[in-house]
Amino acid sequence: MRKKVIIVGAGVAAVHAVKAIREHDPDMEITVYGEEPFYPYYRLKLSKNLMTDLAEEKWLILKKEWYEAHRVNIFLGRKVAGIDPERQTVRLVDGSSDTYDVLLLANGASNRPLQLKTGCTADVYTLRTLADARRIRERVSEKSRILNIGGGVQGIETAWALCSHQKKVTVVEIGPRLFPNQLDDTASAILKKRMEAFGVQVLTGTQVTEVYGERGCEGAVTGSGKRIDCDMVIYATGIRPNLDILEETSVKRERGVLVDERMQTNIPNIYAAGDVAEYTGQTGGLWGIAMTQGKVAGSNMSGYLAVYRPQVPVTVLNAFQLTVFSMGSVAEEGDTWSVVEEESGQNRYTRIFIRQNRIVGAIVIGDLTRSNLLKRMIENGMELDMADLAEISVGRLLERLQRVPVLQR
Repeated sequence: MRKKVIIVGAGVAAVHAVKAIREHDPDMEITVYGEEPFYPYYRLKLSKNLMTDLAEEKWLILKKEWYEAHRVNIFLGRKVAGIDPERQTVRLVDGSSDTYDVLLLANGASNRPLQLKTGCTADVYTLRTLADARRIRERVSEKSRILNIGGGVQGIETAWALCSHQKKVTVVEIGPRLFPNQLDDTASAILKKRMEAFGVQVLTGTQVTEVYGERGCEGAVTGSGKRIDCDMVIYATGIRPNLDILEETSVKRERGVLVDERMQTNIPNIYAAGDVAEYTGQTGGLWGIAMTQGKVAGSNMSGYLAVYRPQVPVTVLNAFQLTVFSMGSVAEEGDTWSVVEEESGQNRYTRIFIRQNRIVGAIVIGDLTRSNLLKRMIENGMELDMADLAEISVGRLLERLQRVPVLQR
């Protein structure tokens, strides 16, 4: 009797789990339940392409025919309400249920709700799904002054998309700088200055506490009492894993569903991958991590051992005619030090972070041809076989990295 796999969620982790299963087992029965009415699509492109054609076919990860050709039973617009690990069943919101031999939780995460003391909810949107993008796109044509809450990748990409369509945009970030976890003060200041050159107002160290208006959004108020003139609000203030379907189950979870290096939970026939999963205290939240975890989970679910190795987080931003790259540990603390090169007039900046003769992080603005070499060095944990690192410039360091022997960790 062939095994049946149920996958909860229809995102990138689910797609790569399915591909891995089919690579190893052409006969296993696969059923995918997706909450959204769309086939799996490139979610990470939403903020980049908010003002473009939002037809589903232009966004798909795989063509719809692929699922039929690979005998994948995919049910869209079918939200799973809960699971019963003892009976090995999933329960859907419509009251129906389904049974499994192996279960993959790939139901992702949701944007954190906007925390407001008071305010209206009309004209307040978040951007997480294709349906969200369509709702924003439909309304934004009538608006002229947009408040973006959140100074991360999504917030800045959204601001650029709107700014490129002649909208007046204000970006508010609660942290001390834009990209507070990916950039240092100098890099963030370069990005801020570039955004302001395009007419965007940037407020850091600021929290919006109120959105007001009688029939719709007329403005917002910050914690310090500053009023922001706006007629639409879009927020992206972080994500939280979707754990609601695990209530009253013994599946272990903290911030996310706890998994081991095989993406297996504490229940042997239940796996988790992508934004919902937590491995060694870390939740992913990145497209590449979800892809890899889905592949590892799918391989193990089909009986082929695969081990997940934590990936070094990478952030790449292309907005406001500026390219920004950040990878790894970018805090100079403890035994970490850095080498810096800046051409302020050219919007070029490179900072390389080194710990124990290994490059552990990097920030690059401008010429990203340097980033490929840095990425390889960071990912492989290569040891720098050179002396007097403290005396060297960024340019000379990169030249040496192309020539010198390296020892892989």
